[in-house]
Amino acid sequence: ADSQSNEVTGLLRHDSFLYVLHRKKIRRLTYQSNPSPVGGDGGIYNAASRGSVNQRCALLVTDIAGMLDDEGVHLFAGPDDIPVSDAIRALFDVNDNENPSIQWRYSENFHAVYDSGNQVMRWFVCLDGGRYPRHALALDYLERRWWIEEYYRPIASSCVGQINGRPQIFLEIGRAS
Repeated sequence: ADSQSNEVTGLLRHDSFLYVLHRKKIRRLTYQSNPSPVGGDGGIYNAASRGSVNQRCALLVTDIAGMLDDEGVHLFAGPDDIPVSDAIRALFDVNDNENPSIQWRYSENFHAVYDSGNQVMRWFVCLDGGRYPRHALALDYLERRWWIEEYYRPIASSCVGQINGRPQIFLEIGRAS
C-alpha cells in the first residue's frame, strides 16, 4: 500500500462544500452550523475514488475541477468523476522504458493553470528527468483534445492575472538545470 495515499494534498472550495483532496481520493466536508465532526454537526464523506497529487494540480473551471493524479487526469463535477487522459495514457506508465513518462518523484513541483481564452487546462510535469517541469500536458477540455508542450527552460510556477482587464497566463521561468 502507498503510505502517502491517505495524506491530504489540498483543499478545494466549490458551491457550499469543502473538498478535501488526497492523492488517491476526494472527500467532502458538509455541515449546517459547526464543521467539527466532534462537537458540531460536520461530517466527512467520500466523494470520488480519484484525487490530486498536490494542491497546485487541481483547477476549478466553472462547475468542473480538473485534477492530475497517479492514474491520469480526471474531471470532477460533484457526483461525477470522469477520466479524460486515455489518449496520453503511456505517459503515466512508469514501466514504459521506450517512451517518456512522468517523473513522479518530483510531483511536489507539478502545477496547473487554466487558459480561459483558449479553454485549455495545462498541467506542468517533469518528463525529461529534471526536477522542475519543462513540459505541459495540455487539454482543450471542451473538445477533449490533448497535446504536449515543451518549454526551453523549467516552468517553476504558473498563475492567471490580468493585463488591460483581460485574463493572462503568467509563467515563472526557472533556471536551466
